[in-house]
Amino acid sequence: MIQQNATNADINRMSLLFRNAHAIAKAGRPFSDFPWLCTLDEKKGLSVGDSYRNEKKCSEFIESIAEEQRMQLRSVIQKAHYFSIMVDGTTDSSVTEAEIMYIRYAIDGMPYVRFLAYVNISRANASTITESIVKTLEQHLHLTKQVIFERLVGFGSDGAAVMTGCKSGVATVLKKEQPCLFTIHCMAHRLELSFKTFLDNFSFTKSLMECLEAIYKFYHNSSLNRSNLKVSCAAANITFLVPGRVGGTRWLPHTMAALQTLWKLYPALIEHFEQMSITTDASVSSDSKAKAKGFFKTLTTRKTVILASLLTDAIDVLHVLSLSLQHTYCSPGCIIDMLNVALLKLEQFKQRPGLYLQAALSETMSFMGVPISGTYNDDQLCTAIHHVVDGLVEQLQKRLLDGSSGNLTASMTFLVLKNWPEEHTQEFGNEAIHVLLRHFNPILHDSIMNSTRIPEEWSTLKEYVYKLKNGSKELTWVGVNEVAKDVCPNVLHFVDLLLSLPASSADCERGFSLTKFIKSDWRSKLLDKKVTNLMTVKLNSPEIDGFDPHQSIQLWLGIRKRRLSSSELPESDAESDSDDDTEALGDNPCSTPDGFDAVSDGFVCVDGFDVCGDAVSVQNVGSTYIIVSWDLPTHSNGILINFSLYCNGALAGVLPLTVICYDTTGLLPFTLYMYMSSSHTHRHCTPVGMWCWASSVLQPACPDPMEELTASPPYPSWSRTWAWVICPPTPSHKLEILDPSLKLNVHSCQDQLNRMPLQ
Repeated sequence: MIQQNATNADINRMSLLFRNAHAIAKAGRPFSDFPWLCTLDEKKGLSVGDSYRNEKKCSEFIESIAEEQRMQLRSVIQKAHYFSIMVDGTTDSSVTEAEIMYIRYAIDGMPYVRFLAYVNISRANASTITESIVKTLEQHLHLTKQVIFERLVGFGSDGAAVMTGCKSGVATVLKKEQPCLFTIHCMAHRLELSFKTFLDNFSFTKSLMECLEAIYKFYHNSSLNRSNLKVSCAAANITFLVPGRVGGTRWLPHTMAALQTLWKLYPALIEHFEQMSITTDASVSSDSKAKAKGFFKTLTTRKTVILASLLTDAIDVLHVLSLSLQHTYCSPGCIIDMLNVALLKLEQFKQRPGLYLQAALSETMSFMGVPISGTYNDDQLCTAIHHVVDGLVEQLQKRLLDGSSGNLTASMTFLVLKNWPEEHTQEFGNEAIHVLLRHFNPILHDSIMNSTRIPEEWSTLKEYVYKLKNGSKELTWVGVNEVAKDVCPNVLHFVDLLLSLPASSADCERGFSLTKFIKSDWRSKLLDKKVTNLMTVKLNSPEIDGFDPHQSIQLWLGIRKRRLSSSELPESDAESDSDDDTEALGDNPCSTPDGFDAVSDGFVCVDGFDVCGDAVSVQNVGSTYIIVSWDLPTHSNGILINFSLYCNGALAGVLPLTVICYDTTGLLPFTLYMYMSSSHTHRHCTPVGMWCWASSVLQPACPDPMEELTASPPYPSWSRTWAWVICPPTPSHKLEILDPSLKLNVHSCQDQLNRMPLQ
């Protein structure tokens, strides 16, 4: 039940509104589309009501949808135990420094990458960026700084000095807090740097790439040149394509696409350049004629055709490597295998030319039907091949293998199951496990895994893996977890830790591409909070056809004590309700229920105070969960909820509840909140629980209180229970108790605090 007085029609109307808001965020549309989408629904015969049909409410709905995704992420992070952060910086359309953050974790052998936040910062220095990272994790994951550095195992970024500087970079600052942190300079960026260094070392390859970049600008900056090329393509019966860019900040796959376009358009380009160089048309400038003449001369020499074909073959290998390194689920353990495959393919060019070079060598006086001039003998070709291959191999080995993380990366190769030895050996992986344990052992918590048992379980795990390899062509760590998790839990937890480490920050680059689409020049005033919400919905929420708005609606109603508009309430409630949906809590909206006695029935009381003197208040209590929360103060504060059961005035036992996570909105001091529950589920998850005082006998009878802490399901339940909650300061700052069977009736009163049966 979303709201006590809400009908099915109310829920359906809110669902339509939330679906429209979700679709707007998914499609990257502005908030201003929301009103006319609601009007369109109305014209289709759908009832969306007259309220909440404005841009402000659309933003609120999207915020609630995003918050639901963050709540799910918090719950998952609790299960994942360890995580890594990937960060990259840019200057957005408002000319403001911004950092984008992604989080990576692994559960049961499956790595996940999720968008976390988009944050504007005042200065792009290491201290400011580090502070924003910690603050974002505190706000979005609701973890304290101590817990963050206990569970943070990896950090990925590009190679900017502010990120990877050995003296004062962000990675260095984070390592001071967590010495075991695995930091990595994005491997996809390293590959790009390797290729650019290679181009600079060879004058011809550099001049060739400059020529291709000039051809791109020749057509990109002139509609006339592009139109004439289209005519040449039609005459040569070639599908028209626009020459692509090979320079700038493009990845290697873009360079490969530009070269492929060059070869597809080659006959049409040569024809167009030749015509432009000899034309007498006054509309063609002398500068364009000179450029066309130079392009024609360069592209019709045999040396250019052969070396450009050789370079295309080499880039074809590198672009596959780049795509693999950019993959969301690529881990450091895959890097060595991917690099070795690429190096082997490059070395093979010394023995056998690639496909593009073979096509160029198949003709001597022409290429693709175009006459070419000059010669290029076998000795020159052999020298060129060796220079290209050896130069690329040297740079790849230097950039991708060297570094502080090189030894750890090499030790993770056992994560690639397909590359395990054919025969089972006792020694395989032992040294790698030893190296990795020595590095990560200080952060291996006993509550999560027993690190002393990992070497022993590793031997057992290998036996399971080889049995599975014999019966399966494609073996994954997910499949291994399904079979061996109960037998080898500690080593598989350790594998999850290793899978949570990043190999690149390419997801951040993709996030910036989306940011430019969302925070465009027309929407440059969007605050980073709204950009974060929009990107969270876009990247983390289900697709439009799979989105269920009910939890988001319930969360939206819980952000403030909301009431549905009078036009959306049953007629009996319309007179007493207000059009304002932002009623403040603490104005005694609910009276004490008839027949209620605080002494005999008990009650829920939220006693708010914290060490910083912040105003504390409690907000909505939902039908399937309780959220107790407040704004983060300058210093740590929090709540401590203990659960004690009283039966007929006597203490029956202390029973901790299941605590999943915690949230923020504010607790009001000295306000009484009461609920009735049909049943509770309680098991020890964290030190946080709830104090409860009951007026009825347990059904069934409660066992010994100490035994209850470890009791197995089904747990005791009681038919009628009123409870109270008190909030002294502790390091926690959010509580969410999930229980599908919880049935709540919420009341508030100000005068019952002194009647609370506290001892």
